[in-house]
Amino acid sequence: WTVIGAINSKNGWFKLGLTDVFLSSRTKYRVGYRLLSAVTHPEIGKNHCISIKPVFFGDYSEFKESLKAIMCSGNSIGGILKIFRNFKFRDIISSLFILLNEKLGFGAYVKKALVFCYLEQPIRKNSCVTISNTIEDTGRMVPVINWIVGTEELESVKTIADCLSDTFSNSDDFYFSSNNISIQEMSSGAHHAGTMRIGDNAQEGVVDGNLRVFGTKNLYVCDLSILPNYGNSNPTYTLAAFSARLANYLIATQKNDLAHQNGISE
Repeated sequence: WTVIGAINSKNGWFKLGLTDVFLSSRTKYRVGYRLLSAVTHPEIGKNHCISIKPVFFGDYSEFKESLKAIMCSGNSIGGILKIFRNFKFRDIISSLFILLNEKLGFGAYVKKALVFCYLEQPIRKNSCVTISNTIEDTGRMVPVINWIVGTEELESVKTIADCLSDTFSNSDDFYFSSNNISIQEMSSGAHHAGTMRIGDNAQEGVVDGNLRVFGTKNLYVCDLSILPNYGNSNPTYTLAAFSARLANYLIATQKNDLAHQNGISE
């Protein structure tokens, strides 16, 4: 994901809430969409999502770092004091206010709102997770994450920013200001997925249509790693559906096996 720009008010304050941007009763704060002819590379991921979040005051990059520090500080007094030593007070208060706004949904009046873009990435064979030869004291083999972001993602970001600029070009109330995004400004998302994708065969994926690992007899995987692509957010319902489907399949398979065994014994 990355921040592609901001929606700015021409006429003072407007209300931004958790579930609605109060520009109109029909405009939701999170919008999923699909890019079609605007993207020239057919292999690029096209299913993306944008969300709109408030900006109250302070510097966003500092807000992001202070928010990480708050989340990782625990309940220690030393951790809290370290936050106040390393970050400006306004960025700490801003990050807490934005976090509460997202969790409680009370909404706020702002003059500016950041536009976040969550991107579906194209499938890359070299973008993967492997196991290293390093073993921790607990006996765990340390994984190596090789996450690749390329120019295709930047093209999507530019296309999305251009669409938003065109959308607000005739507005009397708002305008869109885009950011100059680089690969270094792309960040990892909150719902990690992929690396054990579903496929028709072992060359195209790791698990088959019934979530069984290719080349095994009784090894199944059911988590977000099975998704071939991932471009939107909040995948819990999808994963729950896969879980229920796999449970039904395993129950049916076990019944068939028992029936077969009973038939042989008779």
